[in-house]
Amino acid sequence: MSGALIEVTIDDGGVIEALSLIAQRVTNLKPAMQLIGKRVTASVKENFRAGGRPQMWIPSQRAKATGTQTLIDTKNLMNTIHPTAYNDRVEIGTNVKYAAIHQFGGYTGRGHKSYIPPRPFLMVQDGDWAVINETLLDYIARLK
Repeated sequence: MSGALIEVTIDDGGVIEALSLIAQRVTNLKPAMQLIGKRVTASVKENFRAGGRPQMWIPSQRAKATGTQTLIDTKNLMNTIHPTAYNDRVEIGTNVKYAAIHQFGGYTGRGHKSYIPPRPFLMVQDGDWAVINETLLDYIARLK
């Protein structure tokens, strides 16, 4: 057996094709960001329906007086939450002028005498991160 030649051939075409596809996907994450945006937007809307997550919001005077939920009297704010996807990120937001006072709280009204406590509705919940990670991994690793 001495002097016998052993030849091994490795067909790496499939591996190279898969790596090329992964490289293309990593440079354009917009499709994954669109999916993440939809899922996080749904989670933010659930924040409204729950009356605040992970902590309940301090009820508004209107909600106390009418027995309704805080921040969803007309559902205008909740219904304007929308995602904007980019190649490297997704932004969730609204164009409603009064959104910031509800998100961060503060003084408002004539003479800034009325105080609105913060009711952070634009919150990514701890459970959302697993979905975000899974969505990214699925998109990057999908070979077709």
